[in-house]
Amino acid sequence: SRLDDCTISFYNSTDGASNQIIVEAGSYIQDVGPWFDLGDSETIYIAVAVEASFSGASIIYVYLEILTPSTTTYAQYILVFQFT
Repeated sequence: SRLDDCTISFYNSTDGASNQIIVEAGSYIQDVGPWFDLGDSETIYIAVAVEASFSGASIIYVYLEILTPSTTTYAQYILVFQFT
């Protein structure tokens, strides 16, 4: 409830932006985003926009799955966003 609004997006030069997590009026309205294709040697940027309703700390854990090339195996990474 501390976060009034929060959007976490991926962005690259090929596909544009892809919203992954969205909080509006203190509640999650989207907690899973669409798959985002990343080509060889391409850079992905993570954009975060947040507005808090009162001071303190909030933590959002994001699970990032990356397909291992030429397989059906995914590596999973955990990204931690701490808003203070």
